Amino acid sequence: MKTIFTSLIALVLFSTTVCAATQQEASFFEASADGNAAEVQAAIAAGVDVNKMDEEGNTGLNLAAYEGQTEVIQLLLQAGADVNKTDVHGATALMYAASEGYGDIVDLLVKAGADLDYKDTFHGWNAMMYAAFEGYSNIVEQLVNAGSDVNLGCAQAGWTSLMFASFRGHEDVVDSLIESGADVNQGNQLGFTPITSAENEGHKKIVKMLKQAGATS
Repeated sequence: MKTIFTSLIALVLFSTTVCAATQQEASFFEASADGNAAEVQAAIAAGVDVNKMDEEGNTGLNLAAYEGQTEVIQLLLQAGADVNKTDVHGATALMYAASEGYGDIVDLLVKAGADLDYKDTFHGWNAMMYAAFEGYSNIVEQLVNAGSDVNLGCAQAGWTSLMFASFRGHEDVVDSLIESGADVNQGNQLGFTPITSAENEGHKKIVKMLKQAGATS
């Protein structure tokens, strides 16, 4: 009887410990997204794995990058967060920061060794493609200066950053990419080029910019 009682007590203690750990992890992910640096620090001190994923497949670093939480990013990197760890979509923190235009976070992640030209499994895009698509010329310039391939095509159909920017009508991004040496005639597997992408969407100024840069079709 005593052995059974002792076993039950041990089971309760184990369950309580697991529950507390789970709650600590949940608080960690919430704090990472909310920018609560003190709570993130407390979770790290309590032993939470900074590279663990939540139930939706997100890492703390990716959540913080998406929400623009610079201080939390710094804490996580200092605590050993894997800068290139991907989430359920195969996306990295750099992609989230680039897609939201957070230049300070992009800088931190690049300095921490982020893979500039890694392509996610969701769209097959790299960080520069996300920045170009959303119209963040400052991020595009940061990534170019850091060594990202300006002519890299996406995995699915070969769209380049210049094609995305031309299609979306982002003149500043187009100008930045041209100045950075982007191939104005490089097309994709569907037969589209930067200039046809701009023409199809009625972006006349971009068409003119591309022609002046040597685009022929």
